[in-house]
Amino acid sequence: MKAYFINPSNRSISEIDYDGAIPNLYAILDSILINESHILHNHIIYCDKDAYTKDDSAFIVADYIFYGNAIICGHENSLDVDSTISLKELEELTSFDVSSFYLVCAEALKRNSIDIEDTFIVKSKDENLELNYNWVISTFNIAAQQTQDIFIESLQKALLNGSSIEEYFQKMGKLAIDSIE
Repeated sequence: MKAYFINPSNRSISEIDYDGAIPNLYAILDSILINESHILHNHIIYCDKDAYTKDDSAFIVADYIFYGNAIICGHENSLDVDSTISLKELEELTSFDVSSFYLVCAEALKRNSIDIEDTFIVKSKDENLELNYNWVISTFNIAAQQTQDIFIESLQKALLNGSSIEEYFQKMGKLAIDSIE
């Protein structure tokens, strides 16, 4: 099936023929621990879950950070299918220039053994919402520089005070959700 392979080390995106077999996915990504993301409509992004902790190269797809190599293919009814996005469209959604805001936040999480894809619950309007650290970081990444500076300063204070990183991100996630509503 038509899929794409992203290699952030050499800053490339190439079309590949991927058969959808799990052993082949493990071989292509050189890992048996795989993260899945559904941020692209009718597509799935597979990447090496360990790449985050190994300091592999990072890249952005649709304002969301990923680490290490990745495969993107179509996804319908829980099955991998041909990608319907064009190479040009994917290149426009992808950046290998990751902002310092992303990198500082991700490094703080790594130092505290928190996976950027780990989830937590935020209560908003009597509803429990499941968010992950990556969503909070990507949301604040598009904020004004002053807001990003305050976010990082507050995160560093929380780390120095031994405060819970999860509680800090819950608070910031709630702030982000409330600003949208």
